[in-house]
Amino acid sequence: MGNLAMLKKVSQMASECDAATHNLITQHLEALEGEVKRYFLDPQRQNSLLVRFPFTAAGTCISDDNDDCQTELLALQEDSGAKIKFEHESLTVFWSSMAASYPNICDSFSPPPAISLNLFM
Repeated sequence: MGNLAMLKKVSQMASECDAATHNLITQHLEALEGEVKRYFLDPQRQNSLLVRFPFTAAGTCISDDNDDCQTELLALQEDSGAKIKFEHESLTVFWSSMAASYPNICDSFSPPPAISLNLFM
């Protein structure tokens, strides 16, 4: 079932129940873990979503305290020329061409070189 050290009561109950109940608890905890991961995206994944889907990415891809970046994202999503360019060019070419118009967005997902390729996959 995994590490339940922080959930002493659940750990105790899981060790005392029958196989069917144990399986039900396991399924519930796995579903809960999936929902938590979906709700609290890690920053690397958020950047990946913004890079790959800039016109459908939610504003939550950018931290709340970054108003300039939020504003740029809204402007980008309304930019019909950028949408056309996005449909016809590779991600690398698209984002390179957007750096001057939307510098805050581009700076927000400028990762260290070791992980830069992961954003485009």
